[in-house]
Amino acid sequence: MRPVIFTLLGVVFSGTLGAVIPEPTSPNHLEAKSKHGVLIKYPGKCYPDTNQCHYDSPNGVPAICKCQFKMCTNQIEDKRCYYDSYNRTCKCHATLDDK
Repeated sequence: MRPVIFTLLGVVFSGTLGAVIPEPTSPNHLEAKSKHGVLIKYPGKCYPDTNQCHYDSPNGVPAICKCQFKMCTNQIEDKRCYYDSYNRTCKCHATLDDK
């Protein structure tokens, strides 16, 4: 009789804990914004031979992203680009003020 009571108490207790403890949030839902609500963007330089933007990541390590919308060519003098960590996009021929 005792094993049955302990089993029932264990089932009830674990069910209660499942209802009380909230589900942990996934790290994929975190937003990369600064304390002022501005999206974090990392400026860099575009290289036409590879059509890539080279920028410094948040931890100071050089990083590379591929230009998605505008091609990085030799005809364009402005080689600025940035990586938007919130949207995970790489924008070439753009300044941080561009939307």
